[in-house]
Amino acid sequence: MSPYSRKDGTVERIDFLCDMPLQVLVVDDDVHVLRHFQKYFAQHNTLTVRTSDNPETALRLMEERYFDVAVVDYSMIQMNGFEFVEAFRKQNHLRHVAPILFTGHSDALTIARVVDSSFYTFVEKDADFLQRIESAILKLKNSENRYANQMRWFLHKALANDEFCAVYQPIYHLRSKKVAAYEALSRWCLPNPASGAVRTIAPLTYIPYAEEFGFIADMDLAMLGKVSRDQQRWAEEDGESVPVSVNFSALTFSRENLAEEVRRVIRQNGGDPALLGIEFTESRKIPDLERFQFQLKQLTEIGLRIIMDDYGSDYASANVLMTVIPYVSSIKIDRVLVYGILEHGQNHRFVAHTIRYLKNLRADSCNIVLEYVADEHILEEMTRIDPDLYFQGYAIDQPLSSEEGRLRRQNSARHYAAVTGQIASFQIQHTLNSDSSMKLHAQADAPRLYSDGPIRLLIIDDEPMVRTMLRIKFQHLGYTVCEANSGTDGWVRYLEFQPRVLIVDQQMETDTAGSALTARIREHEKKVGAEPGLICAHTSEKSARSEFQTAGADLFFLKSQSLSEKIEYLKTIVSVDDQAPGLDRLNAWLLEFQANDALLDSQDSTRSSALPDRDALRPHPQSPGLLNILKDTHLSPDTRLKIFALLMEEQA
Repeated sequence: MSPYSRKDGTVERIDFLCDMPLQVLVVDDDVHVLRHFQKYFAQHNTLTVRTSDNPETALRLMEERYFDVAVVDYSMIQMNGFEFVEAFRKQNHLRHVAPILFTGHSDALTIARVVDSSFYTFVEKDADFLQRIESAILKLKNSENRYANQMRWFLHKALANDEFCAVYQPIYHLRSKKVAAYEALSRWCLPNPASGAVRTIAPLTYIPYAEEFGFIADMDLAMLGKVSRDQQRWAEEDGESVPVSVNFSALTFSRENLAEEVRRVIRQNGGDPALLGIEFTESRKIPDLERFQFQLKQLTEIGLRIIMDDYGSDYASANVLMTVIPYVSSIKIDRVLVYGILEHGQNHRFVAHTIRYLKNLRADSCNIVLEYVADEHILEEMTRIDPDLYFQGYAIDQPLSSEEGRLRRQNSARHYAAVTGQIASFQIQHTLNSDSSMKLHAQADAPRLYSDGPIRLLIIDDEPMVRTMLRIKFQHLGYTVCEANSGTDGWVRYLEFQPRVLIVDQQMETDTAGSALTARIREHEKKVGAEPGLICAHTSEKSARSEFQTAGADLFFLKSQSLSEKIEYLKTIVSVDDQAPGLDRLNAWLLEFQANDALLDSQDSTRSSALPDRDALRPHPQSPGLLNILKDTHLSPDTRLKIFALLMEEQA
């Protein structure tokens, strides 16, 4: 099974390629015939037909766009049909295009006899030749090879158009709690042929095809060049860089003069071999072990680090390990072993013995990395085994863009504290109810206490409802919470309260923007030598993320500006655990609040967005409760939102 396959052995497919109508190119130097084709196929929703009256132009079009079928006039003057087909068949990425030849000349029967029917479909141009061409085209519609043909063509174009990008997943050192290195992961930024929208495609989807069609070595070398350029930029901007490893397929090591090509790519892109590593996966069988060993030796002579990936997977063997161990500086333990650490005690002991065994194989030892760490509890378990391990996985950090990776390097200790429970992580989760409505849940993991007591949390946000939701949730988790309703007030509370964690809104309408306040706090920490606090930024604008990160924020999450979701915030507050501080008072106060029918009628008739007078909101025994009022469609959206804001101000 491919290391990029799913459990059932299949490879995930790109949906918009699967859904793409059959792409047909008609080539004929007679424009009248082309008009007949266009008219006949105009209403065909399973086909997309393009035409060309010039074979040279048609060949260029086939380089620019994907086609399944080429319907070609045999008797064109500039280039006959056979010559046209042979011209595009010489290109590996176009060999899949199915040719259909047609002609109306009197020698049609003679031509038909010499046509290779196993490759060409030949149609004589008679009264119903369009119907017969249509029938021949539609036989290809559900061809099992079509998706593979698409992948061959689109991967070829992706390499030519530089559509592959690198994202960087940090590798943390357990003892120092800092980023020790990155693994560069490939992503395909594929434009949708229909809409032009770019989709980011994960390696699982395309690497098996790149290996099958012979693109993988070029892709690996291109990725090495991108990483070299990013490293050079990091060094220029920060004065330092961090080691990065690049994945090479086992098939890439079969390439002639690989070491020389690697040296050339690094030199041309300004990379430093001492800061670069090559990862090879053990989950793909190495075809020629002796040649592979020779290639590793040459790469280490350049100065590159060698990392064995997926140790303990399908093709693991003592023979492979002993062959490569003289050249390997790091070994990554496969997910199969990591996933079972918490579930099976036997796995726990086996991993512990494996780590000790691997470290003792070399006199100078080698780094051991546990990858695919999806649970922070694994960190706790493995700390007791060996505090000098390295970890990689979504429980610690997700793959980051080049800029995000550079910023993470600067604040990695604070980020590590967040994900390992020294402070709580907070998130807003969307779940789909049985009635297809969306519900929001505020979730947070309980933190470990610092030695000086509960963690102090400062919430800086000009929206009372958001502050209230966060306060109730975090107080329930054991935090000591302080609030501020503006940037100015937040700065004063920060100096007085000395919080370890801050949640800062970006777009406060009162005064200071959240990013400016974040930068001010970071500057103050440096000036007085204070231990940096962890700053969580939240905003309704995705574009604010880079601004916040530049200012020094560690974590980032979005909040919604949708009216319906703001109302769901209220429902979340009144439905959290009954032990939440302040909940009883809030719940009782909300449920006592009633609005009379006259208010609802007036809102229905006027649709006024003016804030209703407080005296108009008087109790009424027969009126629905607050939650039902907020759902009532008689209230205009603006009025409903302002009532909600008023309630939050009362509670605060």
